[in-house]
Amino acid sequence: MKTVEYLYKEVARVIKMCEGTDINWVHCISVDGMTLSQHPMYDCEPERYTFAQSIKDGKPIFKLPNSKRVGTFEKIINFIITYTIL
Repeated sequence: MKTVEYLYKEVARVIKMCEGTDINWVHCISVDGMTLSQHPMYDCEPERYTFAQSIKDGKPIFKLPNSKRVGTFEKIINFIITYTIL
């Protein structure tokens, strides 16, 4: 469960992440999937906020690819191939 303390820590992380870039830190925060255009009011439940995880090509990235998922998928395919041949 996200807390107000979590929100403040994430905002601090986003501000630091945006330092030295042309990106306004506010654009790295979204509420219900809508990117903010002005300073957050913090009047919504913490669960509704999403924060960018990184910046790539001058744009905030909200979700990073899950490398574990790809590895697991490859393991499943290898398992199916191995035991289908037998």
